[in-house]
Amino acid sequence: MTLSQDFPPLPPPRELTFDEAIWARVAWQYYVNNTQPNGLANAHDGEPWLSLWSVGSYLFAVVAAEQLHIVTAAEGDERIAAALFTLGQLPLNAQGLPAAQYHADTLQILGNPDSSAIGMGRLLTALQTLLWRYPQHAAAVRDLFNQWRVGALISNSPASQAAAPLHHWALAADEPRDSFGYRLYASHTLRLIDSAAGLAVTNPPQGQQMIDIDGIMVPDEGLRTPWGRQPSLISLPYLLTGLELGFDAQSAEIAWRIMQIQQRRHSLRVSKPPISTDYAEPAPDYASALADRQPQSAFAPRSATPEQTAITSTRTAFAWYALFRNSWSEALRQQVQTMQVPGKGWQRGLNLNRSVNDVVDGDTNAIVLESLAYISRGQMLCLACLSPTPLPLVLSRSNAMKLTYFSRFPLLAGLMALWLSLSGAQAATGLPAAEYAPRSGELTPREMTIAKNAWQYFVANFQPTTGLVNAVNKYPSTTMWDSASYLAAMTAARELGIIDKAEFDRRMLKFLATLNKLDLFRNELPNKAYNTISGQKVNYQNKPGEIGYSALDIGRMLIWLKVIKERYPEYSNSIDNVVLGWDFSHVVDPCGTLYGAYLENGQPKYVQEGRLGYEEYGAAGFQLWGFNTCQASRPQPYELAEIYCVLVPYDSRDPRQTSQHNYVVSESYVLYGMEFGFDNPGDRNNSPREYSHPWMKNFADRVYQAQENRYAITGILTARSEHQLDKSPYFVYDTVFSDGFNWNTITDKGQFVPNSAAVSLKAAMGMWVLWNSPYTDRLLDAIENANEAGKGYYEGLYENGDGPINEFTANNNGIMLEALLFKKEGKLLQFSSDNPKNRDFAPSLWDKKLVDLFEPNNGPRNRPFLSNTPAVKTWCEQTGTTQRTKPACQACQCAACKADEPVKLPPVTAQCLKP
Repeated sequence: MTLSQDFPPLPPPRELTFDEAIWARVAWQYYVNNTQPNGLANAHDGEPWLSLWSVGSYLFAVVAAEQLHIVTAAEGDERIAAALFTLGQLPLNAQGLPAAQYHADTLQILGNPDSSAIGMGRLLTALQTLLWRYPQHAAAVRDLFNQWRVGALISNSPASQAAAPLHHWALAADEPRDSFGYRLYASHTLRLIDSAAGLAVTNPPQGQQMIDIDGIMVPDEGLRTPWGRQPSLISLPYLLTGLELGFDAQSAEIAWRIMQIQQRRHSLRVSKPPISTDYAEPAPDYASALADRQPQSAFAPRSATPEQTAITSTRTAFAWYALFRNSWSEALRQQVQTMQVPGKGWQRGLNLNRSVNDVVDGDTNAIVLESLAYISRGQMLCLACLSPTPLPLVLSRSNAMKLTYFSRFPLLAGLMALWLSLSGAQAATGLPAAEYAPRSGELTPREMTIAKNAWQYFVANFQPTTGLVNAVNKYPSTTMWDSASYLAAMTAARELGIIDKAEFDRRMLKFLATLNKLDLFRNELPNKAYNTISGQKVNYQNKPGEIGYSALDIGRMLIWLKVIKERYPEYSNSIDNVVLGWDFSHVVDPCGTLYGAYLENGQPKYVQEGRLGYEEYGAAGFQLWGFNTCQASRPQPYELAEIYCVLVPYDSRDPRQTSQHNYVVSESYVLYGMEFGFDNPGDRNNSPREYSHPWMKNFADRVYQAQENRYAITGILTARSEHQLDKSPYFVYDTVFSDGFNWNTITDKGQFVPNSAAVSLKAAMGMWVLWNSPYTDRLLDAIENANEAGKGYYEGLYENGDGPINEFTANNNGIMLEALLFKKEGKLLQFSSDNPKNRDFAPSLWDKKLVDLFEPNNGPRNRPFLSNTPAVKTWCEQTGTTQRTKPACQACQCAACKADEPVKLPPVTAQCLKP
């Protein structure tokens, strides 16, 4: 059989896309869950049995996982060594061969002790791959060959009526997979047993029959199924030949013909009955075989008759996708996209009646891994596979024809394909998160219910004497950060119609009056904490006293004072008076660096505050009021951590030297996205998805993507942020990355507390509104009812299954309300005041003070200088205001920081995508 004239070029290796890299890791999760302590793996998820075929699949999966950078070389070696050792411990049958199936835990033979020639052929192909790729395991592989009497797989058949003696050899065992395709696949290694083996394995017992399907001649497999021997068409063995050995002309041509049959039926307007091209190995009774032992899980046959072949098989869909990259194979792969089960692996496919075949088995997941490794690196078994730079594999029509000569020598054919290779191609590797649009539109009844539930927190925790709200349920203390979250909640409640203008005004007037009268830390800025009943500044125990201030907390408050001022100009003077009462002398320096304050021996100490994410968000608040925050607003210094195929940025300042942890969480990025729409703080354009702050959007996409990928691979629903607890240590930073570790849940002192990890409701809600994806739909499903009547929403849901965090906070419920307002209105900072660049600019009280040369507090309180635009100059002339002159360049020593200099985005391609 020779290649058809229209046989297509085989695609060259390329980098995996992000989606493909995640699909591979979803598949590998099957083996994370199903590897036994003895080093072998279950053939089906949670079912402790294995077969020779499934062991071969596992070994190929390990090789693929190492090639795709899913496991390290050390882990790959360890897994291979353990598997080879345990294979050497298998009890053999009377012929000195491994049996077809074993209990995966005890290694007891299950059912018929006969071996499986086809299963052994797959295992030998995997072992041959190990010999070539991993010479360090050669001795262990040879020991297995010395133990196993593989020649017993072939027997003389005197009953044969064939005229020629060479037909007297046959497969010794009763072989369920005794079909032409499987024989051809197994022959690549079984023929090496002895001179008779190749004849026995490739010679069909009843002669090879060809059948006509839709005008295309293909081999009749004659496969025996639980429903008897039927005319059948099998694609898997030919595809495995391509993935593992490199196509020979015969396997390639048969696969091509099968594809053409399926393509024709796919394109017909009047559909023909589908053709099954796959056959699944039924599970043995692994439980009843061990009467004296408790099995790992009870054996429950799915039906009296084993399930029929999947009509759309996940494993063959991926193999077609890898070997023949065209519109049909892509459509087939898309059909099985929904077969991935987060944390478990890939399901088998779709049944004949189009229902889901929900079995998760090793063979399916191994072949998914093999297929993706083929895309990245080419075939599994190759003479050149130890080269540091993998060779691309492309076959033109003329080169493919040359393989016909090698059709009887498939391993040489694979090598020939490598020698004939041309230049490789690269795959697009953009972040999927970058394509997710934010949600927009009026709230649904479901979403309005969430908003009303969240507002209940602010009803229950409102303090009428001060207009403040408790930061934590029933505990009369708050911070500037939590008070800003209250302003956000109040704004959302008014705009969503939960409260009317009168209620909003009563609350806002009381709040601003209290804010204006607060006793400040050292007469500079608001203290870190205040008692919500008395309005007094307090320490962490809610006792009278002062402890310092947080630049980040004040930055968030400045953002929301600006939002209120722009949305509701009737409060502009009150808000300006609050900010005019603050002294910024120590909180921001001429270089644009932010500083927090604390007391040491009764004296104030000022230290740089903020790390990547939080620092830039806090700086945005100061920017809105005219301050230079150049150093604080730039991402440097940062480095990248590869987390589930995403290069996640983190602040590279050493926590050991600075006593500040470099938390990477969702909250700062989510807040920036909702409040500024990933635009620069002063951007007055409300057009969605234009993103005038591109690096902030890019970094946010990365933090989101790492969390979605974690769920896809491990099945752990993930939405990480800082959060309160209802027990010690009471507050944690639940991070994507911190202090050198992924998924690090730590206290502010750096103590590792993994049992406090949780799905943060505020993070989940923010992710839901900013990234419209199936994953965030699932997040919303998980959190929408995590509330208590009259209290609002729980702080989070523990990742370990311990239920909700039985605590309620202003920050959590406020951010949830923010998110719902963002869905309705878009970015929350919407400018209504005059732009200083406009000719008819009308300044606010804050602006008037900043431009006035005779305002005595401008210099002493380190107020910013308002740019001398023509509009400002005109207003000063019209009102007789003597304009303040620009102060001497205090930032000249910081010339290296250029506020308007574009930030080059870091690379997208992670190690897991590279060949």
